[in-house]
Amino acid sequence: PGDYTVLADEMKSAKGYVAIIDINSVPEEAGAYTSFLKGNEEVVRIVPKKNTLFIVNQNGLRSFVKYRNHKSSIPRIFLYCELA
Repeated sequence: PGDYTVLADEMKSAKGYVAIIDINSVPEEAGAYTSFLKGNEEVVRIVPKKNTLFIVNQNGLRSFVKYRNHKSSIPRIFLYCELA
């Protein structure tokens, strides 16, 4: 079991801004980070850090959440908001 999203080829690029507030930290090697891509290139990686706010202009980007693996017993807890 784990939490993740799938990035599909037919997925359209997003518009506007996204705000992510992480409530706790998860080590990068455990996964659970959010990647933003332009084409096939990663342009932003958000690794969960406790009490951190990230605001990303997601115009022209697609995103996914990396599968959280067995290297962390801590779940990722965050708030996610899309702003037009």
